Amino acid sequence: MYGRAFAWPYSRALRAVLSRFAAIRVAFGASEPGAATSVLSPMTDWAQHIKDFDKQGKGFDKQNAGEKPRLPDPKLSPYDYRTLAAFRFSLRGFLSFSEAAARAVGLTPRQHQALLGIKAASDGDTTSMSQLADFLILRHNSTVGLIDRLEAARLVARMPDPDDRRRVLVRLTAAGERCLADLSAVHFAELERIRSELQSLLDRMTPHG
Repeated sequence: MYGRAFAWPYSRALRAVLSRFAAIRVAFGASEPGAATSVLSPMTDWAQHIKDFDKQGKGFDKQNAGEKPRLPDPKLSPYDYRTLAAFRFSLRGFLSFSEAAARAVGLTPRQHQALLGIKAASDGDTTSMSQLADFLILRHNSTVGLIDRLEAARLVARMPDPDDRRRVLVRLTAAGERCLADLSAVHFAELERIRSELQSLLDRMTPHG
């Protein structure tokens, strides 16, 4: 099953995901492909609510923006709630994009995260089962099962730890490297696309109290 899925050209499948999300952006209000409408904020409702509220001179008190962050003020304004809601909505949108991109190349989102965790390991692109379990916030036996399936798909391989033969390390295969590289490229492209939106929302979360 996995071998057949991973025989796909990764870039073709990922381009299809990007095209689908672009179509969704157009459907949610852009007059033409490429118009500045984000799939993460359909019709820019949240952003417009925040702008309208800001024009009324309400929301964050920015006079103490340079001070050391304090405990949050429990008396939040409607502006604050809208900002937080818009930020969480954007994060959920990115996670939805990530899950769709993984499935386009025959991976589950967790399998994608496992490949990323192995590649991001600082010890020569290998990691132990316990380290990977911590990264994925999974039990050890669940992580072993996950690696079993990725190994069956020839995306990862096990190897003994040269410093401790009792410990098993996991690394990406050449196929796993190619798959992760394509996935990571489209994720960075999507992050670049939504960078200004996320930065704008983060800037609105100036600590206040």
